[in-house]
Order: sequence, then structure tokens, then C-alpha cells
Amino acid sequence: MSIKRSKEVNKHLSNIEAAKDFFEEMQSTRQESFDNKSEKWQEGEKGAEEQENLDAIEEIVSSLDDTHTNIDNLFEEL
Repeated sequence: MSIKRSKEVNKHLSNIEAAKDFFEEMQSTRQESFDNKSEKWQEGEKGAEEQENLDAIEEIVSSLDDTHTNIDNLFEEL
């Protein structure tokens, strides 16, 4: 059973979507920078750290997407 969606819920859904978009853009920018580095740098300590950061940002994006979907599914459109 769905819950009626309020303007407040829509506002927060928009905020989650904006946060997801922000982190997707960050991920894309950082990934492009990573890809433009030398293979030696990528395989070194700094490259490994950046790959961990990229993986963490990807998890954030995925979590925000899942959260948005869960809220969207729970709250019925007005």
C-alpha cells in the first residue's frame, strides 16, 4: 500500500536526485582525470587510492539511486 506523496516528499526526492547528479558528475570528472594519468601512476599508491575513492563515489551514487527509487515506490503521486 502506498502513502500519499506530499510536496515535502517531492522536495526531498528532488534533493536526493540533485545529490546523485552532483556525485555522478564528480565521479565522471575524477574518472576522466584518472584515465588520463599514466599507467605507472594508476598502478601506484596514489592511483590505488584514487581508484578506492572512485569506487566509494560509485557506491554513493548507487545508494542515492536506490533511496530515490524506494521513496518513489513508497509514496504515491498526488
